[in-house]
Amino acid sequence: MGLTISGKPLKDHQEVYGHARAIDLIRRFDDEPELDQAALFDLHRAVMPDSAVDAMNPIGEWKRVYNGVTGVVRGKMKYFECSPPDDVPELMRAWLKEFNTLRNRDLSKDEAIDAYAWAHLVFVRIHPFFDGNGRMARLLANLPVLGAGWPPILISVENRARYINILWRYQCAVGQLREGKALLPKHRAVGEFRKFIQGEWSRSIEIVEEARAMQVRRGRR
Repeated sequence: MGLTISGKPLKDHQEVYGHARAIDLIRRFDDEPELDQAALFDLHRAVMPDSAVDAMNPIGEWKRVYNGVTGVVRGKMKYFECSPPDDVPELMRAWLKEFNTLRNRDLSKDEAIDAYAWAHLVFVRIHPFFDGNGRMARLLANLPVLGAGWPPILISVENRARYINILWRYQCAVGQLREGKALLPKHRAVGEFRKFIQGEWSRSIEIVEEARAMQVRRGRR
């Protein structure tokens, strides 16, 4: 396992897709025009199936205690505190409103990248669950992409450190997200993240194109 943005073990992106319950939910999401809080709670239970029961760190509910991420600044470890638990319900209502708008659009390739970046960056800024926020963000941010007919954006194992570092620098630069504040403040790290996922996405598209080419060749035999 690698590292998450919170410095905890990170399972492969494919693990989320490979979990039977998560797949069932994603299929259901495709048939629903909007996602709501209950859908997010169901998905969280799917991607955190083996977690111990903890009243203060619930599965399938918003976080009840403060959480944050750690990283290195000028050679020293630094802790960044994410959105307060009391602010999470309203922040996630705002996130869901914009996210559902993105899901119901016919996105071009550039628009799909923008949608993924917005959904992912804002979600991890809020960090609405006690754990599993990175996995949730990567999965959810792909829904507008998949809904528009594009292949998923997957973060490669070899580039996870860079991915985590970009997220960390953005978090530190724009500060804690509180209720009433801009969900995605402008910063050069947003463009850097967009460029990064564009590069990662090109690999997925190449794989899909190769698979399609193989199917065509088989059909000609």
